[in-house]
This record gives sequence, C-alpha cells and structure tokens, in this order.
Amino acid sequence: YSYSRTVLSGITSSVNTISCRTLGLIGFQYSYDYSKYQFNLEGMTDRFEAPSGRIMNDLAYSPLAMGALTLGVSVKDMSAAYATFANNGVYREGRTFTKVYDGEGNLVLDNEQESKQILSEKSVNYMNYCLINATANGTGREADFQGQTIAGKTGSTSEFKDRWYCGFTGYYTAAVWTGYDRPEVIRPTSVNPAAVLFKKVMQPLHNGKSRVSLYSTSGMKGYSVCLDSGKRATSACGKDVRGMSRVASARVYPEDVTSGYCNKHVSVTLCSGGG
Repeated sequence: YSYSRTVLSGITSSVNTISCRTLGLIGFQYSYDYSKYQFNLEGMTDRFEAPSGRIMNDLAYSPLAMGALTLGVSVKDMSAAYATFANNGVYREGRTFTKVYDGEGNLVLDNEQESKQILSEKSVNYMNYCLINATANGTGREADFQGQTIAGKTGSTSEFKDRWYCGFTGYYTAAVWTGYDRPEVIRPTSVNPAAVLFKKVMQPLHNGKSRVSLYSTSGMKGYSVCLDSGKRATSACGKDVRGMSRVASARVYPEDVTSGYCNKHVSVTLCSGGG
C-alpha cells in the first residue's frame, strides 16, 4: 500500500522522506547556495577535512534534507533564518547590540543591521501556513499557547540526543536547542524540552498583546487533490478499493494548481456474481 502525503502533512508530522524528495527536486547545489548565501547559514561547508583525514561536505541528503550539517548550526543563525518568515520574506542580520554611546552621549559604535528580500510573499504565505499547522496540530504542539498565532518546527537527532524548536509569532522569533556537551539521550523521549522551553519563555512575553496573523489566504483557493496522481480529485478518488480515501484538501494559489483531473481512479460497474 503506497501512502503518499502532501508537503503540508509532511511538515506537520515531520516526515523526513518529504524533505528528501523536495531536495531531490530542487537539487543539492541550489539548496546549499540558498541556505548559505540567502539565509546566511555561514557554518555550511562544501569541503571539510576531519582530523582523521576524512573529507566531508554539506552537499548531500543528510545535511540538507535532515539538518545533519558537518559543522552544525547556531541558535543565533537559526533564529535569524526563521525570523525571515515572520518578516514578510526579508532576512535581517542577527545582532547582539544596536548602538554604543560613551559617557557623554556620543555615538561610538553603530551596528547597523543589514537586510535583504529573499522570499516572495507567496513563499512566505505557503511556509507560514505549513509551520502554523506543524505547531497547532503536529509535532510542535508543546510550544503552542493561547492568544497568539505561533508558527514553527521541531527537530531531533538520532536517539533524541538533540532536540530543537524554532518558531515565531508576529512579535518575536526564538530558536531553542537542548542537549548535552557529550551527546546522550534526552529523556523522556516523548517530551521535546526545546518546545516546552519556547512556550515557558514566550508565553509571558505576549501577555496583553493582540493576536497577529502570519499569513493571508486572500489569494488562495481550496482544492481537493488525489494523493496518488497529484491531480485534481474526482469522486472516484474517495472510493479507493484499498479502503481509504485518497483525497487531500489544500489551499493553494490558482496558478499553482495542477492541470487536469485524476486518471488513476476510475468508477466501473461490476457484476456481483462474476466479479
């Protein structure tokens, strides 16, 4: 039985194969360049020689689709990257200070923030739509709290030796990593301490603040899609002989809707006696 998914459900439930298949479609080099030079994940490398002499790089499925970067990534870089989705696609360089004045009030250092538009409005709407669902209905539920729209994504490494949650509201963005200096399993594995910590810090910061929307569906329309063909669903797609509806609902921009209707499911009339 082939169980296909939409990108939305893949992000919501942290299905790694969705990330790998997406990476396969856009290519290693494009993904690497966009991550390193647009989102400024400077730790990414196309060549690193380990002390053992082994040559490693981040142009592969494991680092790009699964996040297993050769040299890792900092929470500062991750928070700046995720803030792009909260900031209408504008990347802003992370800073630890803005200005420094001397005792007489003279400006000594002006740490002006660099910014650049790296995502379209459409991309931001799609991504925020997915990330909100991942927090409200998916693996990031422990980070969710009342009164705000929260978007974000969890992350973990093998045997839960690292746990992540990176998320944002209309006011703040935060990236949280939990782990040990010498990696060991974080127990209980059923709880993501990074998501729990995100909520404990962020919820008080939003007391008294009004809810802010993170995406707009004004240009989107609802469609029914067949999970087997990827085309518009017909009534037959909901009556698959394997006993499960193969219809998924999606909100997309009309220009992105696949052309044509499903040709994999066909309604036929059978003789109950002869089959």
